[in-house]
Amino acid sequence: MLQEDNTIKIPQNLHVFAGHFEDNPIVPGIYSLELAVCIMSRFLKKEVTLEKIIRCKFTTPLVPSMELTSKVELLSIENDLQKARVQFWVDDTVTVDIKFVVKIIE
Repeated sequence: MLQEDNTIKIPQNLHVFAGHFEDNPIVPGIYSLELAVCIMSRFLKKEVTLEKIIRCKFTTPLVPSMELTSKVELLSIENDLQKARVQFWVDDTVTVDIKFVVKIIE
């Protein structure tokens, strides 16, 4: 699902659709957050763990077959804590906007 260039292609049969929701599958918010943390890890080329969610805004549900582009903005760093913003876009529309703090694992 997460490609080398950090584009995201949501497959039709993604396991998180089971029970979320039967007749109208959408990606759970927690899974979108997990994707954002994976993108941060890849972007920083280091292992990271989620420390704090500052803001998490979903403007459009993520659904099967959707193709997203991710954008990363590094905001500040203090010791091993990196504050950042990750957004998922479809065409020119932001679908998910997450600001969080990750801990960089050395």
